[in-house]
Amino acid sequence: MSELGALDGLIKQAVAGRIDAAYANVSVIQHQLSEMGEANNLQFDPDLKHTRDFYYLSTTTKPGLVEDFNSWMAENQDKVTALKAEYNVTLD
Repeated sequence: MSELGALDGLIKQAVAGRIDAAYANVSVIQHQLSEMGEANNLQFDPDLKHTRDFYYLSTTTKPGLVEDFNSWMAENQDKVTALKAEYNVTLD
């Protein structure tokens, strides 16, 4: 079973009440719930222990790659904003 299939199964079990909670990235779960027609059927509890994920780009051998990425991000803020909205990605 793929990781997405396993997550999908976990979410279905939580929505059905077979389990009390599901632990995964909040944005990913919210997106999957939306794709399943179950938007907002699970709620994030910030009082429970949790972490926030961040992704970084770095290299010691290809500095041009980082420069190209930074340029693309600066030049395509509208695309980045649209992708964040489409996948309900937040930075809080």
